[in-house]
Amino acid sequence: MSLSRVGGVGDPMGVTQPRTLAVSTRELDAMQRDYNAHHADRVAARFAEHATWSDPFVSRLDGRKAIGETLQALFVAFPDMQYRLTSTLVTADTAVLLYEGSASFRGPLDMPGMPPVAPTGKKATWRGALVLRYQGGQIVAGLEAFDAEDFARQAGLPLPPA
Repeated sequence: MSLSRVGGVGDPMGVTQPRTLAVSTRELDAMQRDYNAHHADRVAARFAEHATWSDPFVSRLDGRKAIGETLQALFVAFPDMQYRLTSTLVTADTAVLLYEGSASFRGPLDMPGMPPVAPTGKKATWRGALVLRYQGGQIVAGLEAFDAEDFARQAGLPLPPA
């Protein structure tokens, strides 16, 4: 892997990064716009056909279709759900995204593997991290971490499985 230097002449940190990155800032911005506009199909299209997704509520999803269906269910339940990237780190095959999110639980939540939950009207705000692994320009694995118990309490949801 070829490396290029980042920083000025005499950079005491000696910071280097790969020349070819997993994803561009432009693509991450486009994904954020599609997510915030609730285009589940456009967000899901960024995932490989057999991609996996894990987070505190769904444990594990297998495949682009399941990921898209779960996103659509979230957008119905939380019609004002938004996130804002606060920091990114991209390497040759991975993007790590720190974000702040907000959402109001105003629609029914009916996600695979979970009993349906009626809306509470409550608003939640949270901070989280996404780790996205890329291969061939598509996401092959995603992992999201956030304080799920705090989110559940704020939104009035049942606590996620331990």
